[in-house]
Amino acid sequence: MIGLNTLHGYPLSYGALHRLAARLGADVPFFLLGGPALGRGIGTELTPLRLPAYWYVLVNPGFAVPTGWVYANLTLNRNRTEENVICGRLACQTWATWFDNDLESVTLKAFPQLGVLKVALSRQGAQATLMSGSGPTVFGVFPHQAAAQRAAEHLKNTGAGWLQVTQGISGDHLLTGPEESLAWMN
Repeated sequence: MIGLNTLHGYPLSYGALHRLAARLGADVPFFLLGGPALGRGIGTELTPLRLPAYWYVLVNPGFAVPTGWVYANLTLNRNRTEENVICGRLACQTWATWFDNDLESVTLKAFPQLGVLKVALSRQGAQATLMSGSGPTVFGVFPHQAAAQRAAEHLKNTGAGWLQVTQGISGDHLLTGPEESLAWMN
């Protein structure tokens, strides 16, 4: 979408692109930003975030988790309001407490080995761990590449599954970059 908009001389504003992206899927507008963001509502209300460029170890144990099944078995605690959850996280002393995925309540119960992988990542020094989406991939957050590499090597030796080490993006280019980099958003 961004490429086509650029190719045609930016005929659509960021807002118009965002609305089109949301019609394709709730998670599609996130990818228009090109960096980390806090999603509200169904995920289409986005606020860009500035995060440290930490290192991530992703682990996939090699089996599938049916997304439809996870959502069909999800029971959300309706006593939590979205505003309380978000404001509570933003007021926390450490960013690691923001890591929350309601889908874990279903997937980890059915596939406890994913919880074991999260514990293994923590024991290897991850500052936070989380399941990605409905699973089965889980990841750990590390402040330095060397720590992430050591954790991945340890998990590889245990036969944990497919592993990848990657550096996250900070989002600084979205919040403090030159005007030209934001031209497509106007």
